[in-house]
Amino acid sequence: DRLMLVGISANSYGAVRTLSSVTFTPSGESAIALSPVGSIENGSGRLAAIYSLLNPPAGVTGTVAATFSGSVGNGIVAGVANFQGVDQTLPLDPFAGATGSSTTVSLTVPSDASDLVFDTVFLGAQTLPALAADAAQTSLWNGSASRTRGAASTKQAGGATTTMSWTVSGGSTTFYWAAGGVSINPTGAPITPRFNILLGRPTNTSITASIIPDRDGALYLEYGTSPGEYAAGQTGTLTC
Repeated sequence: DRLMLVGISANSYGAVRTLSSVTFTPSGESAIALSPVGSIENGSGRLAAIYSLLNPPAGVTGTVAATFSGSVGNGIVAGVANFQGVDQTLPLDPFAGATGSSTTVSLTVPSDASDLVFDTVFLGAQTLPALAADAAQTSLWNGSASRTRGAASTKQAGGATTTMSWTVSGGSTTFYWAAGGVSINPTGAPITPRFNILLGRPTNTSITASIIPDRDGALYLEYGTSPGEYAAGQTGTLTC
């Protein structure tokens, strides 16, 4: 009853790149393609996207990779979250998206009272502002690379719609945000977010992490890079 969600924030403004694929590759096995849940852009190239994998393999090491059509010049931030207690027949409700340039990021997501809502946010600026989730939300990740900030959170739904909100502060006075969200349908027991990982590279055509989903569906971090500029094909120092 597990579900993997990948949230991706990328800034290719000025030389627009598209997501070619998002995959999970268990160690020694073939890549498994994740399905696009939805995506939204604030202008061309300022992207927030969500991908999903239903019932990911457990108890094996593996790699999650997001590949773009070319070099992304202004930053990529992505994260992976695994959930347990998810309906395997209808795991997700429809995707919702919103864009803006105000200091309040607000997104209304269709939901039912028993759902858990997941959202991911892109924030782009020359000098990145801070981004803070509403107090009712549980922050999963919040990081930056180059001119991109990416973040994600969850919130227990309260009814037919659920509002996800973030506050932007500091940094450049001109900025752009895009937010995407989706409701996760439970099996009956409460949905448990098991773990999440944060990835970021400023200038590369892909972003990759090694993970170990355990038999309970948890994800354990096996990846890290030092801050800085990365050329296509270059890797950072691995940490465990």
